[in-house]
Amino acid sequence: MEENLNKAIYEYTEVIQIRPFDAIYYLNRGITYSKLKNHKKAIEDFSSTIHYGSDELKKETLIFHLRGQEYTEIGDYEKAIDDFFESVRLNPSHIKSLLMRGNAYFGAGKKDKAKEDFDE
Repeated sequence: MEENLNKAIYEYTEVIQIRPFDAIYYLNRGITYSKLKNHKKAIEDFSSTIHYGSDELKKETLIFHLRGQEYTEIGDYEKAIDDFFESVRLNPSHIKSLLMRGNAYFGAGKKDKAKEDFDE
């Protein structure tokens, strides 16, 4: 499986060289990096997705949620909180973003804020 994921990264990279402003390829490569537990590369690609993507793409793909998960994985809870906040703003019914934001607050030592999210 890892071999297939590495091949996918290679192919997405090739396409990005041809179409460097197409957010969907950054998104797909970022998801692939995430599956390989390469969180920093996933964050870079998710950030490019946010930079190049339309507002509709950001909402549909839950890109802030995805990047927030990667920040959580590397222990950068403040950035994770910001991303989960934005994900909840764009998708108020996405309960998982609210839960993950609560987890990030907890990880950052902000237990009162975590409780608010968990209660909501």
